[in-house]
Amino acid sequence: ADFKAVADNMDKELYDLGIQTGALEERIDELFAAKNDMVDKIQNMASDYKRLQEKVADLEDRSHNNIRVCGVQEPIQTN
Repeated sequence: ADFKAVADNMDKELYDLGIQTGALEERIDELFAAKNDMVDKIQNMASDYKRLQEKVADLEDRSHNNIRVCGVQEPIQTN
């Protein structure tokens, strides 16, 4: 009778461990999916950031209005 009780108790514990393991595996899968989603978003943000940096640099360059026409001499400025 003691052996059967011990075996039944072990069966219940194994069943409970199986349920806990399944829940943990589901949670790990969810965390991996969330991590992958965040990595994708970070990569997109890095790409957007680089594109915006290039755009700002271009706009800053254009705002200087340093236009030089080849073949036309610039007047000599005296102060």
